[in-house]
Amino acid sequence: MGQSGRDGRTADVGSGQPGKGPVYGAGRKLRVRTRPALVPLLFLMLLAPTLSPAGSSAATVGELAQKLAQNADYRVRTQAAMALATTADEAAVAPLCTALKDAHPSVRAAAAAALGRLGRPAALASLEAAWVTETTESVRTQEDKAIKALRPKGTGAPGPDAVYYVVIGAVTNKSTLPAADITNSVQAALRAALLTNPAFAVAPEGETAAQTKQVLSSAKLKGYALNIRVEPAIRDGDRLSQVLHATVVSLVDSRIVAEMKEKPTLTGATQDDKVTVLGLVKIGAEGLAAKFVKTASGL
Repeated sequence: MGQSGRDGRTADVGSGQPGKGPVYGAGRKLRVRTRPALVPLLFLMLLAPTLSPAGSSAATVGELAQKLAQNADYRVRTQAAMALATTADEAAVAPLCTALKDAHPSVRAAAAAALGRLGRPAALASLEAAWVTETTESVRTQEDKAIKALRPKGTGAPGPDAVYYVVIGAVTNKSTLPAADITNSVQAALRAALLTNPAFAVAPEGETAAQTKQVLSSAKLKGYALNIRVEPAIRDGDRLSQVLHATVVSLVDSRIVAEMKEKPTLTGATQDDKVTVLGLVKIGAEGLAAKFVKTASGL
C-alpha cells in the first residue's frame, strides 16, 4: 500500500522475506519514488570530509545551527549540516537531529551522515525514528550507516566478568513489514539489552562460526545463539499485539536448549502503522532478552 511522504514522495511496499543472519541449530519489497535532489547526494557526501569550521568562515556551532534551521536555500542548509560534522561538539547533535525532518532529502542525508561522523550515541534514538519513516532510499542509506556506527557492538573480546557469549542469529519475518526493518529493530534491541549486563558478551556482526568457536575456547564461556521469529501483528478491537518467538541454541552441540515467547500489546491503537508495529517489536525483543538473561544460568 502506498504511503505519502514529504515532498510528495511515495513508498510502495510488497511482501516480507526472512531476515538474514547466521542460523544455528537447525518482504516486503520497498520501492521508493522520489523527485531527484537538485544537488546529487553522492557529491555532497564526497564534499563533507573537506569542510571544516574554518571553511565556514570560522562559524560557531550556534551560527551553523541557525543556518541549518532557518536558511531558505537547501544548499546552504546542507553545507551547514556537513560543517557541523567537523565541530566534534556535543551541541551539534540537537540541531542535526532536528534536520532529519527537513523538507529536502539532501539536507536530511547530510544531517544523518554528520551525526554518524560525530559519533555521539545521543543521536541514535532520533536516527532510528527517522529511519522508520524515511521514504527516500538515499537518505535511508545514510541513516542506516549512521545508526550502525552508533549502535553498541559486540567486540569479540569479552570482558573479565563475562560468562555467556551470545550470537544474534537469524530473524525470520512473518510480519507484513519489510524484512530489513524487522531485522534491524530486533537485532538492535537484543544487542543493546544484553550488553547492559556485564555477564553477557555479544558476538560482533559478521563473525564466522570458526571465530566464535575460538572465542568460546579461549575465554571458556558458555555460548548460545538466539534465533528470532516475528509473527504478523494481531488486532483485537483497539488492541494491537505483536508476537515474537526466540529459539535458544547451544553453540557447543547445536541443541535447542530453550524456547521463549513475548506478546507486547498496545491498547488504544488506532492503526497498524509501521512506527507502532516496530515499537512493539522492539519491546518484544527486549522482553526476550530479559527472559534469556534470567534463564541462562539454568541452561
